[in-house]
Amino acid sequence: MKKLLTLLCIIVLTSALGACGNDSPAAPARTVPTPTPVNILAATPTTVSSPLLGTYKTTIVKHDVDSVPYFTSGNNGNVGGMDLLGEWTLNFKSDGYFLAFNGLYYSGEQYIGTGTYAVTGNQLTFTKDAKCWEFYGIDANQATYTWTLRDNTTLTFHAVNDLCPARVTVLTSHPWRRQS
Repeated sequence: MKKLLTLLCIIVLTSALGACGNDSPAAPARTVPTPTPVNILAATPTTVSSPLLGTYKTTIVKHDVDSVPYFTSGNNGNVGGMDLLGEWTLNFKSDGYFLAFNGLYYSGEQYIGTGTYAVTGNQLTFTKDAKCWEFYGIDANQATYTWTLRDNTTLTFHAVNDLCPARVTVLTSHPWRRQS
């Protein structure tokens, strides 16, 4: 019995020592991919071919803002922190993005919209408009308009479905003049 116990101890010790002195190569380190952040406002760029491509300007005056029942009268054009008064620029880019801003934009203070757009016939759909989403909720980040471009110089919009009163005011108060 004593020999059997000695033999078992030797087997166990040999196994343990073999495990400690194992010269087999270590398993390769496991690489875990780093997740890529997802921007829910990001859009896949598409090429847009439309007569709307280009830059347009219009001017919003106090009467335009005061005539909208949603806005508080006498606010001097400031609507929820957005100053709507002044000259506005609207740019439709060929990559499917748009940008609408007033003169204060360049100082980093103001813009009304940036996102994607699609044109089908005379229907224009804005999507992923972060500014309207910020001020009026997720349902306001998308809107549908009809448009008319006269003599390739004068652009007018009619809101079909838009829950962003600031965008409606800026887009529909006056015709837009093509700049380029």
